[in-house]
Amino acid sequence: MDETEAFREAIETVGNVGARLLVTVLLVGLPFIWVSLGTTVWRRLVDADIRAVPLITRLAVGAAILAAPALIRASDRGWMFRPSWVLEEPGPWTLGWVDFLTLRADPALYGWEAALARAENYLEHPWFAVYLAGPIILLILAVLAAARMFEPNRAFKAIVATLVCNAWATILSLYVLALMAYAVHWLNIWAAAVALVLLQVYRSRAH
Repeated sequence: MDETEAFREAIETVGNVGARLLVTVLLVGLPFIWVSLGTTVWRRLVDADIRAVPLITRLAVGAAILAAPALIRASDRGWMFRPSWVLEEPGPWTLGWVDFLTLRADPALYGWEAALARAENYLEHPWFAVYLAGPIILLILAVLAAARMFEPNRAFKAIVATLVCNAWATILSLYVLALMAYAVHWLNIWAAAVALVLLQVYRSRAH
């Protein structure tokens, strides 16, 4: 390969990386949009006295963050998140960003049904059952706190707000975990591609 061809390949690689970066900005920006939207809705629809109790939201969000890995692990796509498969090329993460959003990052793919079914079989999956108990306990504590900190006519609104907050944070956590796997996969591939092109340029110059 002469120097001109090597330079052309380098330019093409840079262009592809640039396009990938634009998509990355979009994918990374989605969680921030979700957080901004959720915060706006929370402030407008949830009463101030409920928002003034941070314990409820912290427990609900904490439960969501802990639950997300378990939901992924119990799903039929859980194996895709293992490091060996994340780095596999070609592999389950070698797909376009549209397919990523619909086939990997869709929160509906990681439901509680599979997680609870796996936990019920605690003799076969004891550590999973113990782990899943954590977010469930946190969510129960959040609901109990919402029920006890307000009068009966306000408690119902507080409980609904708590559950909505937990669902919102669970969706965000699932997306972030999927995005992390997708990013690691593609960053690994493009790092190798750039290194290969640079090596080819170096060899052409050496000759």
